[in-house]
Amino acid sequence: MNIKILFKIITIILIFLFFYKFKYHDHILLLFVLNISFYLIFEKLKNKILFKSIFIFLITFLTLETLITLNPTKIKIIEIAKTNLILSRENNFYILDKELGYDLKPGAKNKDIKVNFYNRQVVYSGSYSINNLGNRNTGYNDFDYNTIFMGCSFTFGEGLNDDETLAFKMNDRKKFKTINTGVGGYGFLQSKIKTEKFINQNVENIVYFALPLSHSSRDNGFIKQKDKDQETNLDNYNKKKINNYFFKRIVDLMYYFTKFNTIKVIKYAKISINNKIQDKEEIQKNFLSELKIFKNKLINQNINFYIILYDYGNENKIFSEMLMSELNSNSDVFYLSEILKIKSEANYKKKYSFGLDGHPNAKLNNALDDFLSGIL
Repeated sequence: MNIKILFKIITIILIFLFFYKFKYHDHILLLFVLNISFYLIFEKLKNKILFKSIFIFLITFLTLETLITLNPTKIKIIEIAKTNLILSRENNFYILDKELGYDLKPGAKNKDIKVNFYNRQVVYSGSYSINNLGNRNTGYNDFDYNTIFMGCSFTFGEGLNDDETLAFKMNDRKKFKTINTGVGGYGFLQSKIKTEKFINQNVENIVYFALPLSHSSRDNGFIKQKDKDQETNLDNYNKKKINNYFFKRIVDLMYYFTKFNTIKVIKYAKISINNKIQDKEEIQKNFLSELKIFKNKLINQNINFYIILYDYGNENKIFSEMLMSELNSNSDVFYLSEILKIKSEANYKKKYSFGLDGHPNAKLNNALDDFLSGIL
């Protein structure tokens, strides 16, 4: 057989196998087609420097993306940007709120599914129900509750069924009557404002799952939003399901090129670094001040205030130590790493969170349930 013909057959087979392997990854296929198209269209210019530069860039880009797609959990650069996880969601459980920006819609129900963009594996699938008070269902919806859990999506229980959340598990212990005021994306200020609405004469304990760095930066964003009197864009929270297969493929492709690619990861990292440097001390100072005021207020009301600090990562650890010192207490403020007896963030994520997503899984809430039941 003619060598040229054999080469063409092998090439066609390889192209077919490539398309089959990446059939769910439209961005890879598009990059592949762009490479081939560029070469064929401008083949006559292949000796030009501009042609070589563009072609090398396209090949490099395709190679990087292919490697990331084949090894999504092994490429460290993915950890820089969280948008590698696409949200395959259909929900409508957020509403506008004048004080909080947004809140949970009373009586809403939702199935929340998150899919890894690169390997298309389901990261989590949780069923949520919001009670008539606008809080996550804890199995206890009367007014004589004695324990409140406050915080962000870690407290709310993103990705978990209602009965897998920490507040629900604590309620199963009978001596606790719990409610869950946690809302995904909240900083401390929003969490505090919402929680204060539910403090009554029966409340004995409040537990706050704190992510110091992210909560302080969210507080900063919340304050700026309030100062500018801006309304929250609910489209960023409520998601609509796309049923049309071909349209969904197009949207997936658009999602990729608008939300995540190798170049934008680097830009994202630069922006993140700049934001951390800018007003970092002032933002953290405000967070500590607000937290101290809230704690002292609860002490005056004879309410126990327990804080669980997410202290993984060097910056979080330093800030957590600062927070512990400022609050002048080691009896009601706890490091997550010490509760779990796991120092490495990688080991924590492997055992107690949803893969790359980082949100707590049911195992973590089981561990915290056992810990809290011994001190409350």
